[in-house]
Amino acid sequence: MRAQASNSMSEIVLFAARAAAVNPLSASTREMAATLPAQMAQVPPMLALVQLRQALEDAPISPLLLWWFAATRLRAGDAAGARETMEVLETVAPAYRGLGLLRRSIEGFERRSGR
Repeated sequence: MRAQASNSMSEIVLFAARAAAVNPLSASTREMAATLPAQMAQVPPMLALVQLRQALEDAPISPLLLWWFAATRLRAGDAAGARETMEVLETVAPAYRGLGLLRRSIEGFERRSGR
């Protein structure tokens, strides 16, 4: 199972590199690059948060960036911050397809931690 995850992550990284080579200034390329550290379990969440914060400065209402920022805040143990970011996402993109999963993850984390 571990090898399969590594292969798919390698494919994502290669795809991002190709996209950056074709159009390095495109917003979607920058968003994809900013989310890569958050998708890699071996990258500490605090490091991923730095990159996501920087990307959100350029695209503060990007649903993709907001989702990954909230999910990474949760991974770092910041349920209140994750909920705050999720609420911004709900305002910006109420029909965003990952919103339900994010909400359930935050609620589960809060339940387990007694918050």
